[in-house]
Amino acid sequence: MVRLGSGAQLVAFARAAQAVRVPTLYDVYFSSPQRLFVRALSPERVDVDGSGGVRLEASTSGTRASIEGALVGRNTRDAIVWFPGNFGWSPANVGVERLRGVESRAELASGIASVSAWVTAYDAMLSTSGLRIPTPYVPRLAGGAQLRLTRPTQHATLVWRGLGARPYTAGPRNPDFELAAVSLVDITVAQQLRALPQWPWPGLDAVVAFSLENAADAAWQSVRGFPSPGRAWAMSFTLQHSPR
Repeated sequence: MVRLGSGAQLVAFARAAQAVRVPTLYDVYFSSPQRLFVRALSPERVDVDGSGGVRLEASTSGTRASIEGALVGRNTRDAIVWFPGNFGWSPANVGVERLRGVESRAELASGIASVSAWVTAYDAMLSTSGLRIPTPYVPRLAGGAQLRLTRPTQHATLVWRGLGARPYTAGPRNPDFELAAVSLVDITVAQQLRALPQWPWPGLDAVVAFSLENAADAAWQSVRGFPSPGRAWAMSFTLQHSPR
């Protein structure tokens, strides 16, 4: 960490990890029920998953801001990857999946409002059977933004998410075999109701929330041939203990 004066500082960070993922019942049995034979899958092993970057932070009276960027890399042996097939899509182990990319994020908070935005750029490639092809359904570019308004008894959140074009074939990158880019908007609002003398639940507060997912009702697909849900809404009523 390097202090730059006037409430600003530069922070360097790094992370390294390994992981193992075993096939799930969905991977093995439920992913493509039309198949006549179940394909055996091995656990996938993340040999190395690391990132490193820098973050610039600054703060003044009532205002905080930060911006960061990082390089990321991951090597996965026997990766479980979903491929298109004769009966929809099905998982298979590949030799090695290598992901390289850049992640960036910016955030500004002042008073009751906070705004954040993020962008990722990934190059995910498979090396299997002597071939080197893009990983299906992984977008090269993705990003999003969030606006959050918070008060003691209310909050509202507006989220935008964008996914770039995603290849859906087990072959070289070709714009004719990519799912189109998609833009999704989610909205959430919540109101906390303080306990009143006539309140039937002494010592409890209520939180009423309303959420709207995919507010623009975009007809998008996470996997080719399997449309994802359109506009969906939900309301909730929660009682919670609030110490006085």
